[in-house]
Amino acid sequence: MAFQCGNQYAKGNKHTEEWKKAARERMLGNSNGFRKGKPSPRKGKKATKPIWNKGLEVPQMRGENNPRWIHDRTKIVGRHNRSFHDPEYKQWRLGVYRRDGYKCKIADEDCEGRIEAHHILRWRDFPKLRYNVNNGITLCHFHHPRKRVEEDRLVPTFLTLIDLEVSHLN
Repeated sequence: MAFQCGNQYAKGNKHTEEWKKAARERMLGNSNGFRKGKPSPRKGKKATKPIWNKGLEVPQMRGENNPRWIHDRTKIVGRHNRSFHDPEYKQWRLGVYRRDGYKCKIADEDCEGRIEAHHILRWRDFPKLRYNVNNGITLCHFHHPRKRVEEDRLVPTFLTLIDLEVSHLN
């Protein structure tokens, strides 16, 4: 008895032209229905709206419709007009670095990252002390406070690190 192949296109050991054509179609296509050398099945079709947005009219939040739109751009306050390129600010920063020897004043095993000049008493709250070298301290990125609550709590510590009293700042 001869071996019977389960393939409907095969007869014995030889493949028919029909079988070869079907195999070629299977190899050229993939599971998504794309065929090599043929245009995409989605070509020319419009994209549908997402289901979550169906029937809802979403207002455009661009330009003057945006709640954060600034009508008079000359009044941009951005960090209270502090510019890191301002020559006066650069002088203040370098003065703080020189006084502290270009090292973090806390200097413990946790120190890491670049050094930063930090205003002990806030830039915004004390405009007369903005460029006073004694209102600055050099800290590494790890020790630089990230929250206002931390800043307020650490003011006395920073002042003792640079050996000053608040009265000397004025």
